[in-house]
Amino acid sequence: MKHVVSISLGSSNQDFDFVTTFLGEKLHVRRIGTNGSTLAAVKLVKEWDKKAAAIGLGCSKTITK
Repeated sequence: MKHVVSISLGSSNQDFDFVTTFLGEKLHVRRIGTNGSTLAAVKLVKEWDKKAAAIGLGCSKTITK
């Protein structure tokens, strides 16, 4: 099964994780929010670099401190 990961600077409250089939291929899709931490985002990109078929990067302005 291939992994698709979305790493966001947004809130981890919006994370999701599911398995689906797309064009006959089974995919594990996951969103990981880092609550504004660029350091955590960099670590996650390095962690998933060799494991994921695709990595998306995003930013959300819903973070308040």
